[in-house]
Amino acid sequence: LANGRRWDILAGSRTIKTNQNLRSDYLKLAAASVCVEAVKNITKPLSSDARVFQLLRAIISELELSQSKSRQKHLVATFLWQLLGLSGFKAELDHCIQCRISLSSGSFSFEGGGVLCHNCARQDMMAHEAGPKTIAELRAFTLTTKEAQAIAKQFWERIVDFKPLNSLQFFELITI
Repeated sequence: LANGRRWDILAGSRTIKTNQNLRSDYLKLAAASVCVEAVKNITKPLSSDARVFQLLRAIISELELSQSKSRQKHLVATFLWQLLGLSGFKAELDHCIQCRISLSSGSFSFEGGGVLCHNCARQDMMAHEAGPKTIAELRAFTLTTKEAQAIAKQFWERIVDFKPLNSLQFFELITI
């Protein structure tokens, strides 16, 4: 970096890792675009967070090695879920967000940011039914089922005030 009058000037750079497999596969590239756009949308401009950078770096490495559409969908949904947690929007998954009873299944409240027991879920018309396997996947950050992936994406949309990830729409369109 060189000092400019108002801004620092980037005088040169070099590529550390080319990610050639990712760059030559449009599905992998589309998945990586979702992750980069998500980071752009949820972080403040010019802010630095090493945890977010490491997460993004890890997901790009995983996408580079991924071989199937289902694996790429899993990685994107898991990334969004983890990014929400790192950004301060970690969902409550151990107890009902209203009555605080411990539970292993129930309904996910996008408005409340966590699970509701069956009794409390009656008051939230937008809550999404979540079985024990789905709750376990969300807790473990292993979003392999379509149900867990859908919850992660819908929760993302709710947190970012329903601002769509354009790259996610494209990614979902080409991975049908």
